Amino acid sequence: MGDDENRTARPMLTLRGVFAGSVLVVAGIVAAVGYVALDGTQRTILEAAQQQRAAGAEHVAIGVRNELERAERALRELEAPIAAGAFDIGDPRVVEAALFAQVAADSRIAEATFTGARRTSFGPDGMSVLEPAGRFQVSVLRQGLGGAERIVTRRLTMEAGAFVLDVRERPPGSTLFEAAFARGDAPPDPTLHLTFATTASQRFHLRAIWSDLQWAEADLALPSESRRIEVTVQKAVETSGGELLGVVRVGMFTEEVDAIVRRHEGVSDAHRVFLFDDEGRLVTRLGDADRLTVQGDDLRIAPATLPEEIARALATKEAHALTQDGMRTTVAFDVGGRRYLGTFQALMRPTHWNVGVVVPEDAYTGELSRQRRRAIVVFAAVLALIAAIGLVTMRAIRRGLAEIVDGTGRVRAFDFAARRSTSPFRDVQEAMDGLERAKTVLRAIGKYVPISLVRQLFEANEEPALGGEPARIAMMFTDIEGFTSLSEVLPPTALAKALGAYLEAMTDAVEENEGTVDKFIGDAVMAIWNAPKTCTSPARKACEGVLRCLERTRDLYASDAWKGLAPMITRYGVHEDDVLVGHFGAPTRFSYTALGDGVNLAARLEGLCKQYGVITLVSEVVAKQVKDDHLLRHVDRVAVKGKSRAVEVYELIGRRGEEDAREAFIEPYERALDRYFARDFAGALAIVAPMTGDPPSVVLAKRCQSLVEVPPPESWDGVFVAKSK
Repeated sequence: MGDDENRTARPMLTLRGVFAGSVLVVAGIVAAVGYVALDGTQRTILEAAQQQRAAGAEHVAIGVRNELERAERALRELEAPIAAGAFDIGDPRVVEAALFAQVAADSRIAEATFTGARRTSFGPDGMSVLEPAGRFQVSVLRQGLGGAERIVTRRLTMEAGAFVLDVRERPPGSTLFEAAFARGDAPPDPTLHLTFATTASQRFHLRAIWSDLQWAEADLALPSESRRIEVTVQKAVETSGGELLGVVRVGMFTEEVDAIVRRHEGVSDAHRVFLFDDEGRLVTRLGDADRLTVQGDDLRIAPATLPEEIARALATKEAHALTQDGMRTTVAFDVGGRRYLGTFQALMRPTHWNVGVVVPEDAYTGELSRQRRRAIVVFAAVLALIAAIGLVTMRAIRRGLAEIVDGTGRVRAFDFAARRSTSPFRDVQEAMDGLERAKTVLRAIGKYVPISLVRQLFEANEEPALGGEPARIAMMFTDIEGFTSLSEVLPPTALAKALGAYLEAMTDAVEENEGTVDKFIGDAVMAIWNAPKTCTSPARKACEGVLRCLERTRDLYASDAWKGLAPMITRYGVHEDDVLVGHFGAPTRFSYTALGDGVNLAARLEGLCKQYGVITLVSEVVAKQVKDDHLLRHVDRVAVKGKSRAVEVYELIGRRGEEDAREAFIEPYERALDRYFARDFAGALAIVAPMTGDPPSVVLAKRCQSLVEVPPPESWDGVFVAKSK
């Protein structure tokens, strides 16, 4: 094997490849060293960030616990003297004074309540069995906001075996007993409320129980959007001998809990801090527009806009895995291509809530990323300096190659528009000249055959071959009435210009309705639908094509381009059938067209238009498909020239809903035609004879007159045999 053959057989290196490979090796070494250094730094930053989130979650947890401890402290201050018998709980004024002192001392206390009752025993279900007499309840509630705030006492006592309600509403700034009681609506038994029944049960014996979020009792009469939210803590009070005295309940507004979360969130705009429950529902607001809704048996936050990162965090399994007080988990996830880090901590005591902290990773690593980008910029500058000489040498070559690639890409995209080459290289110019010559040929081919066919052949990268395939298509044939006479009076140049404008309008109308102009036969047009480009409802598209042709040519005749010329009358024939569609002709000269009886019938229908004096005739096959949205008239039963089988032919008048003077002739004409087919020629004649302004009626009247004078044989079936095309 010679040297030339060896050179051809082995892989060949290029200057560009060698240069690019060298640059990549150097870049890879530098990048590896930089990655190792930056990756270690990032790990250190993220470990410190995790500790920061944990500290933040713990800080919020402590703040929430301390806030709720205010209610527990008030509870203990009420429980201790009651259990020790320090004051007479049988005196409602004494109880009211103790409760009033707690509510007045702390503006965040929403209510203080004592429900008195005596227990006889525990039932089988562990619930307290109470003595029927001696039950009562005293509640001191904080109502109103700001300067309108007042402290209200609600006292429930038994009279004659039923509970009665007395309400003392103090004006702002009033003393304990300044206002008098007023009788309110009859209340239910307070010992049936869950805050009493559950707290006094054997299961929760002498344990403080916290409720979940609930509407503040003082605000229940207000609309939900105006109500405040509270949580309550309650505990059963017993004597040292185990005798039940009642249940103490203290409620606390939750605004400060929201404030604790928001204050911590404000430390860093990147951190999102929130409280949520074991089911992943929000307990604190994310924004001022958030509202509370009842979800199941609980009040929960329905945020006006839930950030996607918080929704994603609440959906993680880590957010639902907090089973012990103080338990902490971490999570990482992506939202919209951005990395987020989260920390969750259980706040089991005194509530079953959890603290969540979510922050984008780049809040910690942003500066490192900026340093990385600066390093990359410096590194890129060094590489650019190294590559400068090679790039200067290859730039012009790449530009020339890019021009060739762009040109071939445009051809593949079926863009045959001419473009001039700007490359200074002769080799590129020669390649582009060859490409332009090929595009010129393709543009020329597109003017002689359907452009959709050219596209199919181009995209399939195959040459046409003789033969066709069966296809269901709609066909339209047109012809201009009196065009021969027009050609005799117009100069050739004017005739060519007028015919070009006419055929352009016809072609545009056909293509607007997904049709393909198969060929021009002088002034005649053959168009097909559903080949070579498929379409739905080809018969309907063909009828719309006819109507659009009429509109386009009408606009043409009214334009300045047709000035001085009389409008031409074009007749149309439309049929749908199974025919052969493909390439037909000689091995060296093809024509893409359709062949078959259906094609001949469509052409004959156009010829029949003249005999009936109509513009458009369609076959029964087409009429059945378009009758719902097009106006049609049954014209005749015809055996066209060269065919023995009769076809029903219909006149296409227009679209339904559009006014047309011919619509008035449809019903009487079709009624006369039915009589004609029934051999009632005189009856048919009586209907159509007066309709002298309707050409099909005139034709039918003459035919009926002849048959009245010379009746047809018994074998007559109503078929009109056309003698001409």
